[in-house]
Amino acid sequence: MGAKGFSVELIHLDSPISPFYNASLTSSQILRKNALHSMDRLKHFQFLIDQSAIQSAVTPNGGIYLMKLSFGTPPVDYMAVADTGSDLIWIQCVPCLQSQCYPQGSPPFDPQASSTYKKIPCDSDSCQALPRYQCSNDVNDCQYSYSYGDKSFTKGILSTDTLTFDDSNGQKTAFPTSIFGCGHNNQGKFRSPSAGLVGLGGGPLSLVSQISTQIDHRFSYCLVPLSASSSSKLLFGQEAIISRPGAVSTPLPVMGAKGFSVELIHRDSPISPFYNASLTSSQILRKNALHSLDRLRHFQSMIDQSAIQSAVTPNGGIYLMKLCFGTPPLDYMAVADTGSDLIWIQCVPCLQPQCYPQGSPPFDPQASSTYKKIPCDSDSCQALPRYQCSNDVNDCQYSYSYGDKSFTKGILSTDTLTFDDSNGQKTAFPTSIFGCGHNNQGKFRSPSAGLVGLGGGPLSLVSQISTQIDNRFSYCLVPRSASSSSKLLFGQEAIISRPGAVSTPLVTKTPQTFYYLSLEGVSIGDKTAEAGSSQGNIIIDSGTTLTYLESRFYSSLETIVKDAIGVDPVKDPSGTFSLCYGAKTNISVPEMVFHFSGADLLLQPENTFRINDGLFCMLIVPSDSLSIFGNYAQMNFQVEYDLQKRTVSFAPTDCTKQ
Repeated sequence: MGAKGFSVELIHLDSPISPFYNASLTSSQILRKNALHSMDRLKHFQFLIDQSAIQSAVTPNGGIYLMKLSFGTPPVDYMAVADTGSDLIWIQCVPCLQSQCYPQGSPPFDPQASSTYKKIPCDSDSCQALPRYQCSNDVNDCQYSYSYGDKSFTKGILSTDTLTFDDSNGQKTAFPTSIFGCGHNNQGKFRSPSAGLVGLGGGPLSLVSQISTQIDHRFSYCLVPLSASSSSKLLFGQEAIISRPGAVSTPLPVMGAKGFSVELIHRDSPISPFYNASLTSSQILRKNALHSLDRLRHFQSMIDQSAIQSAVTPNGGIYLMKLCFGTPPLDYMAVADTGSDLIWIQCVPCLQPQCYPQGSPPFDPQASSTYKKIPCDSDSCQALPRYQCSNDVNDCQYSYSYGDKSFTKGILSTDTLTFDDSNGQKTAFPTSIFGCGHNNQGKFRSPSAGLVGLGGGPLSLVSQISTQIDNRFSYCLVPRSASSSSKLLFGQEAIISRPGAVSTPLVTKTPQTFYYLSLEGVSIGDKTAEAGSSQGNIIIDSGTTLTYLESRFYSSLETIVKDAIGVDPVKDPSGTFSLCYGAKTNISVPEMVFHFSGADLLLQPENTFRINDGLFCMLIVPSDSLSIFGNYAQMNFQVEYDLQKRTVSFAPTDCTKQ
């Protein structure tokens, strides 16, 4: 689907243009009927909220807007209720005996007639996202049961097939492997003309959640008066954007989602349990600079070659976070990394030649009551860049290779991940997807027991828990010498509430792991170094120490920095830094303004220069092609990623007081 989006017609059941319009009903009778539907719907919504019942919030007779869509290959047209109060998409399916199905005005969908139809296995993530399901011993189908507040229900097989929509503009938009319920027993108050329901709610199985990345997490509708001779519209993606004046907005709160925060500890911080006091600050800076260079190369390799590799450099991730795996929960330290997606940890069995020393025993999955292996034919397994299956077991065997020939191999699994909130609370996420690594070799090393991917791909932590954290996270990085930890914040706690914040759009590019921004230029005083092309030309990354700028861009910036300082530079003997001055030289480092699209970010001297072996060196260096906005430049800013609005915001902050 193109980025333009698409729209479909919505037809009110009682509209004069509805094929099911009952001309014998007066407008007063129609109004009373819909008022009764509204009252039923109110009662069921309240019932669900009060009792947390395992039921859908939709009242089958309450859904009164119909939409046309097609199921299968070749596509077969149906009318279904469009409903923002439920999640599951379902349709009546063959076999469907008259006593177990209601008349719908057209034959039920025949899955055997579709070349793209598939049943979903019972142990899949999609099946486990249902409020109620069951499995049988002889088949692995996901048998769902969806009960409604008025005792209506639908039962059948959770499945996938291609859903196709006729755009209001005459185009067809298809979504392969869409998840829906193939209903073989649908009883109660369901009735023609609807062949089923299309859930538009906020749960993981709704249409808008399933196609969220293709529609930029956005939909809208425009409802015409009931007497109108035209249809209402349901719009997705770019077509859903309100562009006319006079619009007002209000936040969508997440129930119970205050959010949570965890500590981020730089590996080389004095408060790190793995701090090496024998290293000087210059040695630490050079070590991190080399890690940054490795990371730059691997990022570029990913972009150039679309390599089947994680973009993270194992030694390049230098912020550690504490989290717990399993039931009972066991504590581990892992790298928090915005440049990768997969969460993984070393697991038993893990022989010494195949695993690296981590300072604590590897995770033992057999000791956890909530551990499960993910099957090879699951959606999660197929989201990996590389995996394999064997004939004798159905486990998802992943292999994750890194640009420096390091790798992790193991079994893709689920278990409960628990985080100790900075405020002393515990936040648990059951059935989280992670790699149980049994063979992890290369440049991995203690203190990390694994990695927590915070990138934009489907397997990252922020993607997995996106609905619970309102698609939002932020961090606040303290200076290296601080005696307090940095903070990683999720959900409502991640929102920047202080004045002075600026925001810039996130640009969608490949690979989706990376967070791309548009940097238009950098200025000092009235002089500006301009970027060549600015659209999505820089990656923001918490795991890269230095800031890299494309060589021509860097040269322009270096020229105006030299002019502003007005003192002859000194060559760095190590070759790590491109612009240095004698530390004893009385120089005044200028402030720099990074001009992101729509956001001017003022960087202080501590963001851009640092002492290194008797030299005062700029923490911005040239790159042959790729640009990265590194973590020194981000220190003492709260940096918020709003993945719903697709923005990154910056607010100057004393992060030691967060």
